[in-house]
Amino acid sequence: MMTVATTVANNFLPYARVLRDTLRQWHPEARLIVGLADEPVGESEDWEWMRLGEMGIPRLREFCFRYTRREMLPAVKPFLLRALLERGHEAVLFLDADMMVLGPLDGLWERVRRHPLTLTPHLLGMGNPAAVEKNILQCGVYNGGCVGVRAGAGAFLDWWRERVAEYCRFATARGMHFDQRWLDYAPSFVEGLGVVREPGYNVAYWNLAERGRRAGWRLFHFSGFDGVAEVTRYWPEKRRAEMGEAAELYVEYGARLRAAGWEPGQDRDWAFDRWEDGVLIEECQRQRYGRLGRGTQWCADPFRVEMREWLAEVGAEADGAEVAMWRRAAEERLTKLEEANELLGRQQVELDQLRNALAGEQARVDWLRRESAMYEEAARERLRVIERLTEPES
Repeated sequence: MMTVATTVANNFLPYARVLRDTLRQWHPEARLIVGLADEPVGESEDWEWMRLGEMGIPRLREFCFRYTRREMLPAVKPFLLRALLERGHEAVLFLDADMMVLGPLDGLWERVRRHPLTLTPHLLGMGNPAAVEKNILQCGVYNGGCVGVRAGAGAFLDWWRERVAEYCRFATARGMHFDQRWLDYAPSFVEGLGVVREPGYNVAYWNLAERGRRAGWRLFHFSGFDGVAEVTRYWPEKRRAEMGEAAELYVEYGARLRAAGWEPGQDRDWAFDRWEDGVLIEECQRQRYGRLGRGTQWCADPFRVEMREWLAEVGAEADGAEVAMWRRAAEERLTKLEEANELLGRQQVELDQLRNALAGEQARVDWLRRESAMYEEAARERLRVIERLTEPES
């Protein structure tokens, strides 16, 4: 049975419903598991849920504060996949929720079942404009929206989880494009990597020129389609009229989203949007916190107001935040050092006392040795006298 996983926040539920409906149109037996990067809202869905607390994410509150909702959805992906393998799933196909199944996925699923890790490249050939290829280099060779794993991928997933726990940002200038750039290491790290080169899978606005006719498409990726941009928020000037056969598909997808509950301007509150007093967390505050690195735990829960106040104190500059963090850490270390010095002083007094006692014992040992040597020499002298007295006369 095919196992498909995806991740959503509550505002993305209509996308997941379209994915579910089109998946079951072609694979009614498929098992869909949805990782929720949010708090449940009580809506009934006919798929299986996996909550954040079930994914094995360390320091979960810190993780949820570090990222925006847009960043968190891909950040939980390797945690979800690892948890599913640990629960006994032989193989799992991850699909971004903003995908639409257009045909049978048997060929893709067969690859997932054969390889420890299966990836789909953004581009399949060398006939693209240099500007497109350069943009892909910034985003990553492989698209993170379609990833297959099976037993044997555990070590890579563990490494990937560790990386996205801190470095899963939309910051191409700093070498990060969500979870995706880390996949570039897969050919070096994963023996038996599966690379899907069939043009019908993971078709999207960036690769239409090389993916043939719509009749051969099996899986379409509406990356960045938010119901506002005609095609994608990542390329706002892109117009539907330029999309060829995909233009009608975008119209159909928009209609399906609306039927699944999407509304213009919809953007439900996210469970991790606000400080504990209800004030909206600004993205710059998350970024500032993120610059401090993992383990910034002087405030046990980063959602507390005291963390907001401290972030305001350190200012917007990353250097200022880091300096403040290290100053605070240095103050804590200084306090601990002073405590250690006091303890060392007490131990030094005890050591001096032991040394004095040892010196006294050593003097006694030396005296005993001298006395012993003296008595030994006297005994030897007596022995020599006795030997002379008892010698027979010649």
